[in-house]
Amino acid sequence: LPRLLLGGLLLYASMPFLLDNLYATWYHVTRSEFAAIWLIVVVMAVVSEFSSAGLLVAVLLGVVVAVVIFAFQYARVSIIREVLSGRDYHSKVVRTFWEEALITRVGERLGIVVLEGFIFFASAGQILNTFKSILAASEARPKCERLRYVIFDFEHVQNVDFSGVRTFFDLKRVLKAENLCVVFTGLSQKIRDKFVVEGVMESEDNWVQDFEDL
Repeated sequence: LPRLLLGGLLLYASMPFLLDNLYATWYHVTRSEFAAIWLIVVVMAVVSEFSSAGLLVAVLLGVVVAVVIFAFQYARVSIIREVLSGRDYHSKVVRTFWEEALITRVGERLGIVVLEGFIFFASAGQILNTFKSILAASEARPKCERLRYVIFDFEHVQNVDFSGVRTFFDLKRVLKAENLCVVFTGLSQKIRDKFVVEGVMESEDNWVQDFEDL
C-alpha cells in the first residue's frame, strides 16, 4: 500500500485522540497544564525526528514539568492558618478580673502564628513575610506594648522540608537580633528532630522554647 494511504489511516485513527487531548482539555485543565501537554507533544515530535528516544524524553519532560507545576500551585496555598496575639488567645484557666485585665493589657507583646499544611521551599517565604508584617505592626505601637514573644504553632503542619527548616534557622537569627523570644508548639517528633539537627532549637540563654501544645 502507498505510504500516503497508511499515513492517512493513522492520522484518521488518531484524530479523536488528538482532539480530546490537545483541544478539549483546554476546558478542563489550567493554562499551565494545557501548555505542558502541548510542550510534551512538540518535544516528542521534534526529538523523534533525530532519535528513537523521543517517547522516553517526552515522558521524562512530562514528569519534570508536572512536578514544577505542582510545586508552584501548592506554593499559592497559604500555610498561615491564623495570626493572633495574646489579647485574642487566652487559656481556659479561670482568673480574677484584675489578672484578666493584665493579660489583656500585655497581650499585644505576644504574637502567635498558627501554621498548617506542608512547609517547603516555595511556601516558606510566607512565614518570613508574615513575621515582617507582625514586626512592622509592633514597631508602630508604644514601646511598652511592642512584641516580646513569638509563638509558631505546628499542630496542623504535616512536615517541613530542608528549605523550610533553614527558613526557621534564619528566622531565629532575626528574632535574636530583635531581642525576641521564640516558642515552638505542637512539633511532631519528625519535625523536632529536623530542627535539632539543623540547630533551630539551640539557644544559649533559653530564648528558644518548645512546648507540646499552644
